[in-house]
Amino acid sequence: CIDDEIADSEKLEDGWILDSQGQIIKPDKRTNNSCNYSTELINGKIYQEWYHTHPCGMVPSPADLYKLGFAYNKGRIDPENFSYGIISRYGIITLVISSIDNFDLFYKMMSDDSIKNEYNTIVGGTKNFNDAIKELTKYLKNYNSGLNVISCPISDNDSLLWDKYKAQDFKNNDIINYNCKQ
Repeated sequence: CIDDEIADSEKLEDGWILDSQGQIIKPDKRTNNSCNYSTELINGKIYQEWYHTHPCGMVPSPADLYKLGFAYNKGRIDPENFSYGIISRYGIITLVISSIDNFDLFYKMMSDDSIKNEYNTIVGGTKNFNDAIKELTKYLKNYNSGLNVISCPISDNDSLLWDKYKAQDFKNNDIINYNCKQ
């Protein structure tokens, strides 16, 4: 964990899945780098939301992206009505599926260790939220992932306000922010 000020009990990931029936499903297995749901909890469910905390990080890990693809591949995600997110002390990152075909190819690619290592080096090596968003968006666009990024930074003085959420795109080697309120 990067931040040693976080108490050990707060270093466990937590999260929820909101299914298509409006039921909130909580993970039954939590560690400092994952939260998981047993088959009994998620069997037959269609996810509308899937969010979890990263008490020691800020971007989705390769394992997160792979789990997202796995759930999609198992028919647990309706991409038209779904969002996936990471909540950290730095901000919220939401991913939405914009191209099913591209996402399916990207998911299969994320099982390759060299791709995971590249992702960890480029995206995971960032030191602040804005750089993390830029590198994540760039990476997902360069690999034609079929995923779009929406983010909201958080500082100690901030509250979560909808007008701070920005949809991101990457063009001409720079991040482009779109205001979600418009």
